[in-house]
Order: sequence, then C-alpha cells, then structure tokens
Amino acid sequence: MKVARAAAFLSVLAVVTSFTQSPKVLLRYGLATGSPVSYALRDERAGRQTFLYVRQTVTDSSGVKILTTRVDSALYLMPGGRAPQELGSIPNFQVRADDRRRWIDSVADQDTILAALRAIALGRAVPLPQEPVGVGDSWKVEFPVRISYDYEPSNVAKAKAKVKVKRLDVTPTDTTVVLEVSLHLDGSGQPRPDWPDVDVSGDLDGEEVFSVHSGMTQHLKLQGRVEWSWRAMGPRGMTPHSYATIVSLMRDVAP
Repeated sequence: MKVARAAAFLSVLAVVTSFTQSPKVLLRYGLATGSPVSYALRDERAGRQTFLYVRQTVTDSSGVKILTTRVDSALYLMPGGRAPQELGSIPNFQVRADDRRRWIDSVADQDTILAALRAIALGRAVPLPQEPVGVGDSWKVEFPVRISYDYEPSNVAKAKAKVKVKRLDVTPTDTTVVLEVSLHLDGSGQPRPDWPDVDVSGDLDGEEVFSVHSGMTQHLKLQGRVEWSWRAMGPRGMTPHSYATIVSLMRDVAP
C-alpha cells in the first residue's frame, strides 16, 4: 500500500512539474526563406535622426543565410531647423550569416558606405543561443559591431551581450519571444586610414521581439550612452578629444 501511494504521489508530482516548467523553444534565424519583410528603421543621436524603409529577404545556400536588403527610401532629419535630406532607393546589398545570426562576412574590413549599410541590415542583432530557451533563461555572447559618432562610416567595436528571455507569446500561427538585451561596447581602431585611433565604449539596453516561425525580428529597440575618445595633434601638441551622446536604435516590421 505504501509503495502504491508513493508511486501515485510521484505521478502527480511529475504532472505538476510538467505544467510549471516553462516551455522551451529553439531560436534560429531566417526560416521563412524567400518571403520579403519590410522594416522601418530609426537611428537617432545628438539630435540627428535617420529613417530608413527597407525590404529584406533571406535565402538559404547550403546552410548559409543570405540576407538581401533594399533601401526603398531614407530621410535624414538635422538639428537646428535645417531642411530634411532625402535619399532615394539604394540597390540591393547582401550580408551573410549562419542560422544563429552570426556574421560570416567580416565587419572589420576597410570602412565603406557598404560596410555601414551591412551593419544597419542586421541592426546590431545579438547572435542566438545554441540550445532551446524558456522564460528566465539567459545567455552571454560576444560579437563585432560597427557604430559611429556621426553618420560617417563607423568604428568597429566588440559587443559583450547578455540576453534574457522575458516572455513567450503563443498564438495559433506563431510563437514570439520577448528578449531583454544588454550590450557593453568596447573597441579601438582607426575609422579611416588618415584618422587617429578612436576608442569607443558604452552601454545599450533594450528589447527584441523575435518570431520563432519566421526566424526574423519583429521589434528591436536599443538605447544608451556611447562615448568616443581620441588624441590629435594641435597647436600645443597631442590633445585629448572626446564625444558622448545618447544613441537610440529602433527596428519595426512595417505594414
């Protein structure tokens, strides 16, 4: 009788445990291949804002995710009441990544407008974890990013990221994962061959909403303080310079 009661108790405990445990999902990038997704991107710092409307399509080539981006329109809002600057469409350009959203193309190549566009295409998105995750799970990862203190081509920095799963939203057609994201930036290098070394450091915090079905971002917002510092020759010799600003980055699926 005692054995039977113990077995019954263990059965009930197993059922209760199965209901209280958070379900886990595997996060993989670019699953809805061939289906274009439109995004509205906003980049703001020091009173300047850039709005980009882009169309992105992922294709798969032997496990390599090729993200093709077309900029349909761009608008630059300048401080001081200056007239907005409009830029027409930009032809397709590509970024290669794996299914965990890790760059295959180097971000440390010679700085060009194309390199800056490639950085915008992935939107400083954090690489995904190897194992399935549920609510409360977290992971840490390091990856390279490009970020500038102006809208000129940018500095390369290392991003040390910590990501935590805040919530899983399940619907009949999809499961979306709400991620709490913290990035610490740290790097040093020449933005251009004729520039001195520039040190960059800062912290960005925010949230990403990721679709398990499509493997694409639905919403991303990162904001924080970033500082750039360098030394340059002046009338009194080498002089330190620095610049700090609040950086705000947003990405949303456009209707």
